[in-house]
Amino acid sequence: MRPPNLLVFLPDQQRTDTIACYGGTKVHAPALNKLASESVIFERAYVTQPICTPSRASLLSGLWPHTTGCTRNSVPLEQGFPTFAELLENKDYNCAYMGKWHLGGDAGAQRGFRDWVSTEDVSDYSRFLLSHGIAPDRPSNAFSRRFISTLPLELSKPKFLEDHACQFIEQHRRGPFALFVAFVEPHTPYNGPFNEEHSLAEVDLDETALSPPTDEVPLRYRLIRERQHAHAILDRARLPQLYYAGITPEEYCGIKQRYLGLVTLVDRSIAAILGCLEQAGLMNETIIVHTSDHGDCLGAHQLFGKEVMFEEAARVPYLDAWAAPQPENQSTHQSHRFPTDPAGAAWSDQTTSLSGAKSCSTAQRRSDAATKHFYGMVAEPG
Repeated sequence: MRPPNLLVFLPDQQRTDTIACYGGTKVHAPALNKLASESVIFERAYVTQPICTPSRASLLSGLWPHTTGCTRNSVPLEQGFPTFAELLENKDYNCAYMGKWHLGGDAGAQRGFRDWVSTEDVSDYSRFLLSHGIAPDRPSNAFSRRFISTLPLELSKPKFLEDHACQFIEQHRRGPFALFVAFVEPHTPYNGPFNEEHSLAEVDLDETALSPPTDEVPLRYRLIRERQHAHAILDRARLPQLYYAGITPEEYCGIKQRYLGLVTLVDRSIAAILGCLEQAGLMNETIIVHTSDHGDCLGAHQLFGKEVMFEEAARVPYLDAWAAPQPENQSTHQSHRFPTDPAGAAWSDQTTSLSGAKSCSTAQRRSDAATKHFYGMVAEPG
């Protein structure tokens, strides 16, 4: 039996409650909802640190941020901390990374990944836009995220990654492969081609978004709130709409409406990639994982984005699916996060996990078999 493929979807800043199985029943995400119905669903999945670089370093290395030194954004992951791709002993695996990396040196292939598609700054994506006659708004033929957010669907980053992921799947259908598709969306700016996909009636604010602020939150969080409010006041005058933060409940609703549109944008590309996987006849031979590097407050506690250890920022969706038929009576109550077994990757004793994960899916037996095959087990805390 050939080892299974691995397909990881890693959107940036996706809240847990944007998928129906986590309570997001009003969110237009049919592909993720279908995937969840075929997955083990981890209900208590938390990142090591709710900021892009630290969380991504943990996901790729299996180590805590204080171990890797990646405790803030834009800190390269040092060579002394090997990634999942570098630890694979089965060299038959073709490892590919497409999208946002944020661990240093985004432009070219990194850390054991043979195939590489870059999307940030001067990148494969910026060259794609130039080839379509789009004029850059930054020096060195680069494009700002705000400008990119105004582009039509066919020129969006998710569509760009979708096309490259489908090409990779077709080229490597004889496998095995490990493919990471790292979408930038629904990260700020809260703007995109599906801004009005959801009606305001489908937008629910967190209870803490509507409660008066108190002094019970840490001082640092209050200072973040003040900074965001100051920027929002400036943005009211200089932007057509608020792309980063708001102050009033009405502004919170508008921002979240556009954020949910970005979730739909990513969902459509996930649907297309899964369609390519099915067309290649690889659904039964591929483990599919969907998670995020952190969540987004989206007005909860009068905050936006991440950086804070509130539930809305630190908790993430985590779906683990494998459609291959499996034996009966498989247990499905483990806590784990990082791939290991099938390709022979050996993780350090220092590797961390997302404790308290629990399966609640109708596909428990078959997905747990994938888990046992592809993940290192970590006992739940006693």
